[in-house]
Parts: sequence; C-alpha cells; structure tokens
Amino acid sequence: MPKHAAKHSQSSKPNKLRAVIAIAAALLMIIALLLCLHWCNPNGDFPLDPNAKDITEQSDQTGGKQGVIRFPGWGDINLKADVAQSRINLLNPSGNNCYVKFTFGLAEGDTAEIKEVLYQSGYVPPGKAIGEQTLSRGLAKGTYNAVVQMQTVTMDELHTPLNGNNVKVTLIVN
Repeated sequence: MPKHAAKHSQSSKPNKLRAVIAIAAALLMIIALLLCLHWCNPNGDFPLDPNAKDITEQSDQTGGKQGVIRFPGWGDINLKADVAQSRINLLNPSGNNCYVKFTFGLAEGDTAEIKEVLYQSGYVPPGKAIGEQTLSRGLAKGTYNAVVQMQTVTMDELHTPLNGNNVKVTLIVN
C-alpha cells in the first residue's frame, strides 16, 4: 500500500468519528430543547386566553348528560358608538368538557356567517368567561346584524375539533 493511501485512510477515521459525534450531540440538543419546551409550557403553544376569569354558576344545566356541550345565548347586544371597548359575557359553562374560542363580528346580511371580525378570543376553559373585550374598531350609531361564533376543541393534548355554534344577535350601537 502506498504511503499516501495509508495516511489518507488513518486521517479519515478521526474525521468520520468527529462528524458522528457532532451529529449525535446536535440531535440530543434538539431532543432536550423539545422536552424543555413541552415541560416548561404544558399546553404547548395552545392559545388559552389569558383574559378568561373564573365564574360562579348556580347549576350545571346539561341535565347530567355526558358529552353535551352547552352554548350560551345572547339577546340584543348594546355597545357605545365609536368606542372599541365592549362588555359581552363570553362564557364557557363549567359543565362543558371542552375549550371554547369565541369570534364576534358583523354578519353577512341576515346570515349566521361573519363578514367582518371585530373580536376573537383565545380558547376559554370551562368555568371561565371573558367579560370585556377590545374590538378591532368602534362602530357608528345604528343597528347591525352580528354573529357570536363558538369553536370547541377537546381538552386533551390533541385538541380535536368538536361541534360549534353560530348565534345571530342584534347589535345596537348608541
């Protein structure tokens, strides 16, 4: 074997070993980072709404039925003209076994579809509500067709979508 070939063979072994060690170290660092992110934030990047506050309810109105999701209802909603602050009680009843995300907006005509989103919450746990919101804009005086949309997901780590509900409301702005 020529001198050159033997030298090349011996010097490539340490280089291969270094490359394997570097790749293994990088993989271990990535795994450690992922584990830390999971344990440091048990909900992962799941967007629970930080504005949701505990509520006090008198009873569970599901009638004891398992798997029933209760949705709140609203009559007319009153807002002040040209003010972006609102006080709409966006409630996830304590009897629910799911997270609820609320979207509030102006309706597409007389439908239950939203054409302009005015507010969207993060997910609200059962037994919590958001009582005050900052809308994307204030509205001029008048009466508007509006919709409160509720999207639900399971509370496990999969956050599987469940059924939802769109509630048509009349928005009165004075």
